[in-house]
Amino acid sequence: AGKLGFFTRPQGGSDTERFTISSTGAATFAGNVHSVGNISIAAGNGILLGGTATANKLDDYEEGTWTPALGGTWTTNPTSLVGSYTKIGNLVHITFNFSGGAKDAIVAGYFTGLPFTTSLFGTGSVSDSGVNDRGNCLFFNTNRVWVTANSFSGVTYITGTYTTTA
Repeated sequence: AGKLGFFTRPQGGSDTERFTISSTGAATFAGNVHSVGNISIAAGNGILLGGTATANKLDDYEEGTWTPALGGTWTTNPTSLVGSYTKIGNLVHITFNFSGGAKDAIVAGYFTGLPFTTSLFGTGSVSDSGVNDRGNCLFFNTNRVWVTANSFSGVTYITGTYTTTA
């Protein structure tokens, strides 16, 4: 089977194969690959890292924004809810913040509208604009973020990671 090869030769040296395209269309690079533009990978494919097994394939990466919604019962509704996320494979890392809010109990009010449905659960932390610990959060029940604190003043920040099947 034929192939197309590209070689380099330092002055006074011998040829070194740097790039080949096989008769099946597979490209092989020797050395680092640098791009001055985007590199696209067709859907269903990915980048194999450290091996050729399916477990070594990075086939999903996404960044975006999302708007948390309120669920359950709040005595005072939080306002100015805004969030962002990064999804790598089946892990979703989210951050969001909001202003104010109060609820009667830990299980009374929660946030919904996660960018991807939770497959099991995840955890995270809650802090206020004064960098005070405001407890923990739990991603659970398909699309909910539960927080341990009952009352929030100023701006509150939530960050955490959960798994998804999406």
